[in-house]
Amino acid sequence: EKVELAEDLGIDFNSQEMQNEFNEMFISTFTSEFGEPESISDSSFNSGNWRWIHYGDSYYAQNGMYVDILTRFYNKTMYSIMLACDSPCDVNAFMNECIITTD
Repeated sequence: EKVELAEDLGIDFNSQEMQNEFNEMFISTFTSEFGEPESISDSSFNSGNWRWIHYGDSYYAQNGMYVDILTRFYNKTMYSIMLACDSPCDVNAFMNECIITTD
């Protein structure tokens, strides 16, 4: 058996195409677990660009919590953060003040 590294095949994990594929897989996974989100956005924070899935008032009414899920793929690593709160979370403040990455 032969093992080939993605880099040897010319795959750039940081390319926009791969980022889009990762983000679509991410959305499918959480949608199957949590249902349809209130919103999905690509957001820029101090720590970089993240895909943000937000479950708001309708999810809260059914489950008693607000859920925000953020993910970032960078240099072959997936970073993921899930915030589940009994009141809406200030995701922008949390991401900009509490999450620090070094690229």
